[in-house]
Amino acid sequence: MPWFMPSAGPATGRGESESDRKKSVSMSKPLKPIPEFASEAEERVFWESPKNDSTGYVDWSKAKLVTFPILRPSTETISPRTAPL
Repeated sequence: MPWFMPSAGPATGRGESESDRKKSVSMSKPLKPIPEFASEAEERVFWESPKNDSTGYVDWSKAKLVTFPILRPSTETISPRTAPL
């Protein structure tokens, strides 16, 4: 299953239309720092809240499609994490 993860690197510009580039430039605003969480439950409550939209914390215009090809079915929940930007 593909996931979209934010990229720490610069955007390549491939596949972007001129209007897409203008949107990302005109919409650039300082991102809020992601808070530290004491537990996964606390983090889940934070992100499930309607007032904590991820677009205020992550620049999704720089997201890249990634795949996890060697995953096996599991009955346990997994939480993919990314390195801090």
